[in-house]
Amino acid sequence: MSRNILPKDLETIFIKNILFELSDKEFLAIIDSQMSNLKKYVEGEECIEIFNFFTTSSNKTINYRKILAHSIWGKNIDLHKLDNERIKQINRKQEKFISINKIINIHDWLSGGTTITYEGVDGIEHKIVFEYPFDRFIINTASLVGSIYYDDKLVPVSSNLEGSIVKELDRFRSKGNNHALEDLLNFIQLGEYKNIANKLGR
Repeated sequence: MSRNILPKDLETIFIKNILFELSDKEFLAIIDSQMSNLKKYVEGEECIEIFNFFTTSSNKTINYRKILAHSIWGKNIDLHKLDNERIKQINRKQEKFISINKIINIHDWLSGGTTITYEGVDGIEHKIVFEYPFDRFIINTASLVGSIYYDDKLVPVSSNLEGSIVKELDRFRSKGNNHALEDLLNFIQLGEYKNIANKLGR
């Protein structure tokens, strides 16, 4: 997918916010201060429409404006670089996948995603979220379509973390007839997940 990548300093701001290394309030303050530069990267009818909402809407809540910003400029971020930075963060913080003790709930969202809530072997509740590709025109990097999230953090494509999640879900699928897990694992293992990642430039 061809895209007009943001300048490094602006791209870094988006990536740091995605990785929770820059608060939403700080992120939006920088976005507002850099609006004249960012306007150059508002391309396509959908993004222009969202940009108009971003600049004129009476809804000024932080989360709403953050989602709009990531929807407008998400396609201008190098997503391969995002995955690499996330891998560095995982290694730096020594993040690990916590094995499943029991699955609490599997919820399918009308918007196209599925959330698996489970109790880990550490006794703490964890979440695995699959964002299905219901809208390929808008790349919202706050919630990236066609991606996996673990405890609200992006799972890099072909990473050790992704492999651990797939292996664990496969283990639970083998225990019984669970159609939801079957669909999720088919999405990942039969190629659709990787095809979407490639189209997005991950």
